[in-house]
Amino acid sequence: MDFYDKRRVTRGQFEDFLGNPQDTRPFCDLLRKMPKDQREALFKTGESVCRIDINGHPEGTGFHLGGGWILTNQHVICCEDEERSNASSASFVFPHRTIESDPRDVVFAYFQDPEGTTAVRDSRKDLALIHVKEISPLTDEDVPLQDRVCVPGLLYPFQEPPEEGDRVFLIHYGDGVEEKCDPPQQFSVSDNEVCLSFENEHGNRLSVHTAHSRPGSSGAPLLVFNEKEKKFLVAAVHYAGPPKLAEIIDSPGFALWYANHEWLQNTVPVAGKIGIIHKNCDPSLWKMPDSALKTTMRDQFLEMCYDLQQYLHDHSLRVTLTVKLPDGIDFSCESINFAE
Repeated sequence: MDFYDKRRVTRGQFEDFLGNPQDTRPFCDLLRKMPKDQREALFKTGESVCRIDINGHPEGTGFHLGGGWILTNQHVICCEDEERSNASSASFVFPHRTIESDPRDVVFAYFQDPEGTTAVRDSRKDLALIHVKEISPLTDEDVPLQDRVCVPGLLYPFQEPPEEGDRVFLIHYGDGVEEKCDPPQQFSVSDNEVCLSFENEHGNRLSVHTAHSRPGSSGAPLLVFNEKEKKFLVAAVHYAGPPKLAEIIDSPGFALWYANHEWLQNTVPVAGKIGIIHKNCDPSLWKMPDSALKTTMRDQFLEMCYDLQQYLHDHSLRVTLTVKLPDGIDFSCESINFAE
């Protein structure tokens, strides 16, 4: 058994164990140490976690929050151009279904990463939300019934950040994406814990943890088991681990808090504003000849756009939208990228 098997198990190994808990293979020792309710809950949580491939190449991990919104790291979907998202080139590989690439609405933060800063000291809010309409409960009518996907959402994150000493787990698609073209889902199930939580000089609130991660783990949910609810809740989002320490058993990883955190709270209104702009970009609404009513509609639409622009500016966010501006609308904004 290689070193990594002592720290994590693949989804296939997890399935084998649940089918035969008396299995004597070495990886089963890790799972036997977990209470049964935690094993089953962790495996169920994995249904909401996906691999994110960009143009067919694995780049990282994401998970479904609900409403069709996938949460991941910004650097997973902004590898080539920090000002724009590559999410429309992304496919989402869930355990039992792959959702292919398609134009996507995205909410993401500005990169504010001074040259030479470390993972702990960086100033970027390295998070992004991608709307995957195929798994939205209010799926667009243009998505055929056979293409709609049921994926549970991890809607109930901790209301408090993880505490030092909490046992934590990662569900991710790491194990070296540079080494494998199709990395399997991984469960980091050894005695991992949060060893330090703090706020850095740039206002990012972080947890340092020892859950095993590898390239490709970025965007994975850092999970803590809630004894009262008997389910895993997302405490933070893993975003980095020092490459030189990846093979040390207690090498630190870094995760951004998002539960009760301003970044997530500030993106929720953006999703609503995006929906309103989508409806108002419907070409059929703008087919009427020039009239006082059309002028009023144009003014109201511009007001919505400026309102979104100001909100994005105030919270250091950007959006990429899959809709085109209606004919006759003259609007330009660095923070809003409309489809061309």
